[in-house]
Amino acid sequence: MATIPAVVERLNDDAMRVTWSGLSADDIGESVAGLSEHADRSMQMFGNFDGANVLIEGSNNAANAPFETLNDPSMIPLVYSNARLREILEYVESIRPHVIGGTGSTSVTVIILAKRQRK
Repeated sequence: MATIPAVVERLNDDAMRVTWSGLSADDIGESVAGLSEHADRSMQMFGNFDGANVLIEGSNNAANAPFETLNDPSMIPLVYSNARLREILEYVESIRPHVIGGTGSTSVTVIILAKRQRK
């Protein structure tokens, strides 16, 4: 199990992309704050899951509160064992991917795109 660093890119004044690459068995992505000001958020995951489930988790106090599994707008938990592209419902202070299970060949990329409304 390792903590995989996040790569944060500002695409323009209104959008940012966060990428965690090479997530393997039982890895946790570095938590990222600052997406709560973005009203529209989607996540995409792809790669070789090889028996792993990948969760998208959030917390409103990453230092002191547990991370919980987030949902899509239909209240379906964001937990998948294959490639997906889904919207994220909850507004949270910090967000991260978490791999449960898998094997030595598990290698998954998770991308979150966040866009805020123009003022």
